[in-house]
Amino acid sequence: MTAGGDSKKITDAWNKIWQSLLGLVFIVGSFALAAVFGQILFGDATFILNPKIYGPGQ
Repeated sequence: MTAGGDSKKITDAWNKIWQSLLGLVFIVGSFALAAVFGQILFGDATFILNPKIYGPGQ
């Protein structure tokens, strides 16, 4: 909207949008892989995503 018809600014904006979408795809993919590995290795898809941390008194 603020490009004012400048094609370089429009191209830069689209590049930022695509990079953001690609980043979101990587994040979702990493959660999916963690769930798959958790299911394969531990029999529970949420095992890696919800770790149990034991400390003093537990």
